[in-house]
Amino acid sequence: MSLTTSGATVDLLLRALRRPTSARDLAIPAAVLIAAAALTAWPLRIDSGRYDERLRLSKVLMNRGDYGEAALVLEDAHRLQPQHTVAEFNLGMALAAQGRAQEGLAHLRHAVAAGVPVKGARYALASTLQATGEHDEAVRLLRSYQPQPEDDAMSCFQVALLAMDAGAPDAAARYARRALELRPGWPEAQRVLAEATSRTPR
Repeated sequence: MSLTTSGATVDLLLRALRRPTSARDLAIPAAVLIAAAALTAWPLRIDSGRYDERLRLSKVLMNRGDYGEAALVLEDAHRLQPQHTVAEFNLGMALAAQGRAQEGLAHLRHAVAAGVPVKGARYALASTLQATGEHDEAVRLLRSYQPQPEDDAMSCFQVALLAMDAGAPDAAARYARRALELRPGWPEAQRVLAEATSRTPR
């Protein structure tokens, strides 16, 4: 699932998550997903030397796990180019990963609502909500989501895991089925689907 016009992908980052080996092993280390999503969405060149420089520096800081410094750099970038939601999205992820959940979520909600050009941004928002204790909103969003044409088998599988962790088995089943459509016979996705189906009220 390509996340940005520059070619960064959420799959590359989601592979940091462990793969389940049994139905009881479905819990997602959501903090890892937050840290992963924070590395995404680096645009093609923007005609602002200072802005572009700050985006590049923030990427280096994110890769090092220095979310506090990255947040400072991204705040500066966002002040320079407030209309570019990519910087705001990454700022939200950096703040959330730093433990400043409410500040981060405000930026994430705004960037996603504004249509940030990050394929998978809504999944990152849901995972951040879940990881920072905004459970009800995370569940509501996950239940409203449908797989998109750009979602591949792995990304659908990871969203299914996120939905299981959040307690939204109906959404998990929807994404697990799509993962199996794209990768027939995938044992892990079959296990998630079986677990999700057993937990979905009839």
